[in-house]
Amino acid sequence: MVPLSTLLRSSSCLPHITRRALHISTLRFQDKAAQPQTPATENIELGANPWKETTPKKLREESIPLVRRRSGGGTVYHDMGNTNFSIILPRLLFTRSHGAQLVSRAIRETLGITGAGSSTPVLTSLAYVSGSAYKIIQHRAYHHGTMLISSSLAELGKSLRSSSPKMETKGIASYRSPVTTLNHYLPPGRSKHLHHDDFVRAVTAEFAKTYAGEGKSMTTCEVTESMVKEQKIWDGYEELKSWEWQYGQTPEFTNELEGNFSFGDLASHL
Repeated sequence: MVPLSTLLRSSSCLPHITRRALHISTLRFQDKAAQPQTPATENIELGANPWKETTPKKLREESIPLVRRRSGGGTVYHDMGNTNFSIILPRLLFTRSHGAQLVSRAIRETLGITGAGSSTPVLTSLAYVSGSAYKIIQHRAYHHGTMLISSSLAELGKSLRSSSPKMETKGIASYRSPVTTLNHYLPPGRSKHLHHDDFVRAVTAEFAKTYAGEGKSMTTCEVTESMVKEQKIWDGYEELKSWEWQYGQTPEFTNELEGNFSFGDLASHL
């Protein structure tokens, strides 16, 4: 049993990152760059190629921020009905299934949603309520994911349409999967819908039981403006907003563009 557990709750600090977040960690000394909240109601977070996964021009027209994360992988949609979580562990304790199992237990045992799988937050209908990404850095590792609690699935579908269907990239491809929300699987007799705070309480309790131990206290830290503006963290935030990071460092790719004009059809291979 790890002797020290820490919960980081987010506050309204930085724009263009994510609306709701929960970071939980067993690291004795940990970075303070917890994903904070933002006033934006929607954003798109991707790990690889923005043109392959979305239509950046459409997102700009609708004022939906595009964020590229460091962990790579597929693309996810955030709105006020989605909660983002991160579980940070020492590398020796990390497995890809560990965090998903923790979240699944919280969903089943605390929220009473028994359709959640035992190893991943996937429902028996094969419709996903959560997507995950992972990263290992030296002696630390993290698993972060989304939890669709009451998101607009119609807006999600519209926002994750590629403007370049014939693009081929060396990055990790996204695989489209049917999705649903936790509120579609409320236990019988429950009329009150789940919200962000319900999910946070459930995961926090399960995390404390797993790492702090029964009856043990857990340290809770709030992310404040002063924490986020520490120079190293602020530099990382500025980098994540930059064109160089969001587009310039995209993995190598090729694309085929086609158009119909008065003089005939035109195709270009880039």
